[in-house]
This record gives sequence, C-alpha cells and structure tokens, in this order.
Amino acid sequence: MNVTPRVEELRQAFNNNAINRIRGPWSFTCDKCGLPFDITLNSQQIERLLRQGDAEVQCMNPTCIDSNPFSSWRHVLKVTLVDLIEYCLNH
Repeated sequence: MNVTPRVEELRQAFNNNAINRIRGPWSFTCDKCGLPFDITLNSQQIERLLRQGDAEVQCMNPTCIDSNPFSSWRHVLKVTLVDLIEYCLNH
C-alpha cells in the first residue's frame, strides 16, 4: 500500500475544508448601527486574518459611515481570529 498519495489527499482535503470554513459565511452585527448581516470573507481578508490575527469587514448598511474632516467611508468592523474560533465553538 502506498501511503504517500493518501496522506497528500487528506492534507489537501483538510486545507480546502479549513479555508472554506474560514471563508464563511459569517454572521455579524454592526457595532455602530446594529444591522445584522452575513458576509463571506475574501482572499485578502483571510490572508490578513491568518497573518495578523484580524480582518476588517465593512457594514452592509450604506448609510452607516465613519468620517473625518476630509473624507467618509463605510463603517468598518474589526473581527479577530479568536472571535471566529469562539463563534465556531459555540455554533
């Protein structure tokens, strides 16, 4: 029996499942306007989450904005890897 191809197959399956699980969808509630929404993380968000331990998610409410004297932008929530792990453990 050749174990190496089976180990590689299992490794790839684990990696694919782990990335898909990290991708989501995730349920969030905006800390500013209170809107509940679901979002799937993109590749850049997943990379930042794995490298830095957090990612930024924009509120889905187009009127929920942050601003300074020179510009405004959609409100951003910061989600941590710990937040997502705890969510998985509790659901």
